[in-house]
Amino acid sequence: MDELRILSATGALGATPFDVDSFRRGLERDPHMVGADAGSNDVGPYGLGANTCYFPREWVKHDLRELLLAARARGIPMAIGTAGHMGTDYGVDYHAGLLEEIAREAGLAPFRLAKIYTELDLVDVHAAIDDGRVEELDGAPVLDHTTVDATARAVAVIGVEPYVEAYRQGAEVVVAGRSCDDAIFASYPVFRGFDKALAIHLGKVLECASVAGEPYMARHTMMGTIREGAIRFEPMSPKQVCTPVSVAAHSMYEESHPHRHRIPGGVVHLDDCRFVQVDPRTVEVTGARLEEAPRRLKFEGAGFVGYRFVGIVGVRDPLTIANLSAFLEYAHGRVVGQFSDLTFGCDYQVHVHPYGAGTIMGDRDPRERRLPDELAIVIEATALDEELARTVCRMYRKALMVGVYPGQKATTGKGAILADEELKGMDAYRWTMYHTLRVDDPLAHARLELVTVDGGGHA
Repeated sequence: MDELRILSATGALGATPFDVDSFRRGLERDPHMVGADAGSNDVGPYGLGANTCYFPREWVKHDLRELLLAARARGIPMAIGTAGHMGTDYGVDYHAGLLEEIAREAGLAPFRLAKIYTELDLVDVHAAIDDGRVEELDGAPVLDHTTVDATARAVAVIGVEPYVEAYRQGAEVVVAGRSCDDAIFASYPVFRGFDKALAIHLGKVLECASVAGEPYMARHTMMGTIREGAIRFEPMSPKQVCTPVSVAAHSMYEESHPHRHRIPGGVVHLDDCRFVQVDPRTVEVTGARLEEAPRRLKFEGAGFVGYRFVGIVGVRDPLTIANLSAFLEYAHGRVVGQFSDLTFGCDYQVHVHPYGAGTIMGDRDPRERRLPDELAIVIEATALDEELARTVCRMYRKALMVGVYPGQKATTGKGAILADEELKGMDAYRWTMYHTLRVDDPLAHARLELVTVDGGGHA
């Protein structure tokens, strides 16, 4: 085969229903494979720790239905990675269950479904620490046994090899756990014998679909083509184009080094890449080079912090804003004094975010700080006891209504509350693992299960 055309339906399956028109326009180009990235750790550790799926079921099913019906009608493979948004075993089963439901509803003929599970057994993580096979990633602390014990759930982040093995065993549809974003789209070209470095670069750009085009548009479809020595990208929305800048920018996206893209078995070097506009809407890229290295799998873990309640207080009084530090210190002191038999930071925690007062950038803000006209103070209280978390949040919020600071004139009413209640937030989790694990087997920590899905139709 001289070339493969890979259709990336959307950059985040189920985040919102993807644009069907651009997807179907891509189908008219006769792709050899369709797929989508279904997850990310961008939203934080909650989904992993709580073992839940982040996006609404209806939206996920919409996107899966479009992909599955298109793939089966054309007899081409389909791949979904980081299923359920965090790639847990539950997420894989959740997506697989939806696909089986869609197959029955549509009366599809039997097809082979591969489920790739990537959750880690924490016993294996303990053993890896003892064997010296764990390394920190991007400034993470040294991983110890206590932290592993505090972890609710962990996943390995797999590369192309488990996908390739699934295709080798006859999979027509692949639903995988936590995956390198590029692997979802790179694996089929690798399976078909195309250059691995080019395939990885192809997947790196396709993982966010239309985000690699101009102007910025989410929810739309991108076509990627791989042939000997080159890859090409073309958006399927007529309102978008690819440019050398847009494709190069996404090649550098989420990288600690702009010209190095790490994968489980090495590094893809992008130093010598050339980005060329071959027609008004299409960019061709050449030059990716793979440097193999000892195989390391990234893994991610999340641990329970506590129940969480949120309070929101608006402040408009200029004297209160000018004395913000003293105002917040008063509220903090009231809470700590009230719960003197408990330890702040251990039995309970309070995180205060005075939005409007440099909260987002903090000391890194290059601009000269000025007093804002108003603030929105967000209070997050967490504790292992749910009622304690609620009470702490309530007291902190009330303390801001009557806070004391030097030179004050108002006796009360310094803050305006959004509602006279604490808002129940999602349970709080923290990242406990952001490390790599040395492995020899390219299929390590990927459990492959193939099943036949029969929707009742005929081939």
